[in-house]
Amino acid sequence: MYNKFGKILIISPYTLHIKQSNLVLGYIKNTHKGALFKPMNKYFKNLWAGLLCLALTSSYSFSTLSKLTVDERVSKLVDKMTPEQKLGQMLILKNVSYNNIEAEELTETMKKIIKKYHPGGWTVCRPNLKNIQKSVEYIHDVQQTLITSNDLPAMITIDQEGGTVTKIENACSFPGNMALGALNNFDRTYQVGQIIGAELAAIGINHNYAPVVDINDNPQNPIINVRSFGSNPDLVKEMGKAFMDGFNSKNIISTAKHFPGHGNTNKDSHTGLPSIDKSLEDLKNFELIPFKYMIDNGTDCVMTSHIMFPNIDKTTYISKKDNSSINPPATLSKKILTDVLRNDLGFNGIIVTDSMCMQAIVDHFEMTEAIEIAIKSGANMICGPTTLSQDSDILEFDKIMENLKNKLSSDSEFKNKVEDSVKRIVKMKIKKGIIDSKTYATSLDSKIQTALKVVGCKEHRKIEREIARECITVYKNEKSIFPITPSKSDKVLFLSPSELVTLSVKKSLARLLEEAKIPEISSEFYNYTEQSSISNELQEKIDSSKYVILLTQHYAESFTDEFKWLSDFPSNITKLPNISNNLVLISIGVPYDIVNYPDASTILLAYCVRMNPSNWGDLKFSTENCPNIPAAIEACFGAGNPKGTIPVKLPNK
Repeated sequence: MYNKFGKILIISPYTLHIKQSNLVLGYIKNTHKGALFKPMNKYFKNLWAGLLCLALTSSYSFSTLSKLTVDERVSKLVDKMTPEQKLGQMLILKNVSYNNIEAEELTETMKKIIKKYHPGGWTVCRPNLKNIQKSVEYIHDVQQTLITSNDLPAMITIDQEGGTVTKIENACSFPGNMALGALNNFDRTYQVGQIIGAELAAIGINHNYAPVVDINDNPQNPIINVRSFGSNPDLVKEMGKAFMDGFNSKNIISTAKHFPGHGNTNKDSHTGLPSIDKSLEDLKNFELIPFKYMIDNGTDCVMTSHIMFPNIDKTTYISKKDNSSINPPATLSKKILTDVLRNDLGFNGIIVTDSMCMQAIVDHFEMTEAIEIAIKSGANMICGPTTLSQDSDILEFDKIMENLKNKLSSDSEFKNKVEDSVKRIVKMKIKKGIIDSKTYATSLDSKIQTALKVVGCKEHRKIEREIARECITVYKNEKSIFPITPSKSDKVLFLSPSELVTLSVKKSLARLLEEAKIPEISSEFYNYTEQSSISNELQEKIDSSKYVILLTQHYAESFTDEFKWLSDFPSNITKLPNISNNLVLISIGVPYDIVNYPDASTILLAYCVRMNPSNWGDLKFSTENCPNIPAAIEACFGAGNPKGTIPVKLPNK
């Protein structure tokens, strides 16, 4: 390519040899006022951003690059970085809101932050992803800001596990990990990972914080529960690999989490600091089995957990919260990250921390201290070291980065850890095509159109519904009343724990009627929110109904008095005389709650709570909604295809 300002020779996506340095976009725009490109200004803005991205990968000729190994290319790139850029590569930042305004677009303030901190990763959150077009625009702006600032493109990260953890509005959520564990079908789980990966790639996301390979063996676990594939390590490892393989087919970076296991806690590390009193041998025989399997099969990243393991790392720190002596959470434990994960298990990829703004960290450590300990312990990328939600956050983070910069120049151990981490990060970016991607030269309009065709498309929705229907488990059918077959004159009473669940049921029935999969029925709905006893009015409704569909929902909090109604009300319903002849109980959340209902003779398990809003036109629910409730209602009326078996061991009542 020639023009009057000079000559550009593009050899390959790895190679850009610029004969004159004034050929960068900023020079053309500012010095020559963009005269050459005015007719196609938007196109050339994207083109030049792409060329700049390519320029970052090398300033060497094709003949030189063709002789370099990947490691040599990595070294060339890292050697050219400033100390600030090296520290920046280890940061994964995000922006949910700023000064109480949701971050639906990348503001000038955020662009300045990106230019200042040079982040190697950027997490996208629900406010950034409110619709497909805005999602693409937001991610496009993040990458453009980095590229035009002579920084490497970022790992664009997300928690898109599926099920209850689905961040992108209008994307497929699928029924979630525990439902997939119930189906126990490698091909179907691979298909879910593949479709999620395709939708992420279409938007511009290249790194997913999934799959969860925690083994949920604690019924009171408040944060993992249905996010786990189950309580059997062999099931979890096989489903985790299938999920990862699906991502890999779309070139998405995978992340096995939360090392060395978050499934046996009764505390949420978002709000507190959990502790697991297991030995290393105990972990190797249980929690570490899926992680070892994922490592052996090529997981790109492992995410740490903010959980103390006092029988493994007996190091102590003084908590800033109450001056008590505490052990380091796994994120800050060299014993766990280096000795166990790196050396014992042989993991050679990227170790990324869970969000450092969770209470398990901020309650007990100063952020500079926590970051330094994490890096020295073996963490390569620091996720969420600041919320960037107000002016004071930026001022505080300036101090943190200045302290880390000083540490980089004065502490040889810290410097060596940073160098190692940055090389791992750049190598991953080369491996996954993040540095060299041609998409940076693609117009924004073209990206948007591609995403609109892919994300939540009819083909994906069809598969999502099929899989959700297959995941439903018929746990008990002792009276052989499943599936129910009401006539038009028969009344069916639905008892739900919340208005949201009732809305899900209503919309599910509406779709079945529209598709002529069930006859018209007389239906009635009752919400038992915060109720334990059965009123006379409700008793009359039950007595006049041919069938009663009881939807139950389990939370760890239901073990406390405040939420005891979640199990008390359903228990009282199942104990009514003769109710078992016309009662179908549907557990819509974690299936452990069914131990509370030994009198129920017909039980279905759905493994999630909400339904997917994209199936219902203008009616919008939370972005956490899943297709599980519609699938359970379909099964109830004989219009489904339930194949699941319960994937967790039930506790003794």
